[in-house]
Amino acid sequence: PGVKHITINDLELAAVERAKDNLHRNGLDSVLLPSNTTRDYGICVNHGDATHELYMSRVPQQTINLTPTQQKQQPMWDVIDLDPYGSAAPFLDGAVQAVESGGLLC
Repeated sequence: PGVKHITINDLELAAVERAKDNLHRNGLDSVLLPSNTTRDYGICVNHGDATHELYMSRVPQQTINLTPTQQKQQPMWDVIDLDPYGSAAPFLDGAVQAVESGGLLC
């Protein structure tokens, strides 16, 4: 209840395809989103670098003279669940900066 958007992200294309297949098998095709840019209601399966995705959601250090990349900042996350293959250490800096104040990082 209350969940508006879910992003599933993996660097491995095979894992991304498995996630999409699982959504299909569970009858969730109708809520599958083509991209993560607007964070509309639904589920986005993203093939990409998690660190990059997290850093795209952090608050810019400055508010004037933003670069084109900073202007494309995504909203911060209410909940970030890191479940990497191996250590979560490479993702912690980005995750801490991308989670909303009062949000959940697990």
